[in-house]
Amino acid sequence: TAAPHIGKVANTDLLTTLRSEIESVFRSTGYPLETFKMNRILADGTLTPRFIIKFGVRQRLSDVIVSGTEKTKVERVTKRFEDLRGEWFDAEEFDKRLKKLLATGAFSSVRVENATDSSGMLDATLHMVEGKARGASTYGGFGSYEGGILGLKYHDRNLFGRLWNFSTGLEVSSRGLLGDIRLSDPWLFDTDTYLGLRLFSVTRSLEGYDKFETGVSAEFSRDDFGKHLDASLIFGSSIVNTDSNDIPVTQLGETVYGHHYLRAELAYDRRDDPVTPARGYHLDAAFQAGLIAGDVSSNYYRFDLSGAGYIPVGKKGQVNLGARTSILSPSSGISEFPIDLRLFTGGSDSVRSFRYNEMGPRSVTNDPLGGEAFWVANVEYVHVLFGPVKGVGFIDAGSLSAINEGLNFDSAELAAGLGIRIDLPVGPIRLEYGQNLTKDENESSGIWHFAIGAAF
Repeated sequence: TAAPHIGKVANTDLLTTLRSEIESVFRSTGYPLETFKMNRILADGTLTPRFIIKFGVRQRLSDVIVSGTEKTKVERVTKRFEDLRGEWFDAEEFDKRLKKLLATGAFSSVRVENATDSSGMLDATLHMVEGKARGASTYGGFGSYEGGILGLKYHDRNLFGRLWNFSTGLEVSSRGLLGDIRLSDPWLFDTDTYLGLRLFSVTRSLEGYDKFETGVSAEFSRDDFGKHLDASLIFGSSIVNTDSNDIPVTQLGETVYGHHYLRAELAYDRRDDPVTPARGYHLDAAFQAGLIAGDVSSNYYRFDLSGAGYIPVGKKGQVNLGARTSILSPSSGISEFPIDLRLFTGGSDSVRSFRYNEMGPRSVTNDPLGGEAFWVANVEYVHVLFGPVKGVGFIDAGSLSAINEGLNFDSAELAAGLGIRIDLPVGPIRLEYGQNLTKDENESSGIWHFAIGAAF
């Protein structure tokens, strides 16, 4: 446990991590800690941590007892710990599963009371307080692409007492209308598999065309393949209808079609905080195969790869690096492949000298047509100004290629800019301006962006 830390600078973060890791060794193997202290011996510029540890009789988990629930079916809780019974008591894993139960939103608090007999068999009683599972809410906002946003939502986080999460909502924005119904089970058949079902209908007014789509999807995911690894599988089917409001119909591709797809996603996340990361990195990969059923049926494959790293610089600075690429392989040409399934890029999380999804090939009416491959690279320096307010300077580069042209690295679009960020619990609020360094005819010299969330 200590070996990876030997020879490193003995700062507060390293010593805190070392203490936590050694404590975790005992907690995860059934030894209750009665005394756990760390002293420091400093000699000749070398610091040697000395631990004073006293532990009790090793414990096995005998039973999990639930009290205080009225609506929740008790077996939905106890099943979460079934495979731990009879084993050495892993307090780390036990606490991790308790946190997941609280994350459902069905409980406002939980208190654990342990009772151990002389042979080391432990009974854990969970004193649970159920929260207000049902509720309705409204929300509003503004984005540089969506414009004004107003939504209404109803939820039940403990449907039928089975810890299922049900929600339905309606959202109106300057771009259109979205209605959906969602139902999720965090532990399908009492396993670690998550199931999310969705029924939706959406109308959108986009650059050069309008879209109506209604469909269903089912997501299966697991996060127990490794400490930082998540995997998911998504099945989807929808009916789509697109109409031209500027782009010539011949450049829209198939306009009335059924879209059926299978998507596999893999994510590896080592960030210290997924909302406002200050250090670490993440990698994401996805593969999607789809079938388009219209007047001319076709199929396609799509591959996405992205990653980002976050590097502290001094006490107030941070360098963020990001890169992503997507490649689409359709069986048809641009005249048949639907515009709504093509790749688009540009915007507040891409090349910031363009409006959202407006980079790349254009129609004769100067509307974005999308393409089959793109790449984007970003570098930014973030510096704390005061409190939660930060300044940022960035450089973006990228390219989007038309259908049948493949990845193009010869004519990259470049942007440079500055911005202000305010860190909030939901993520940073960002106001940024991107200057177009490779401006072509009919392109803007620069764009302001207002967004919420990390850029990448």
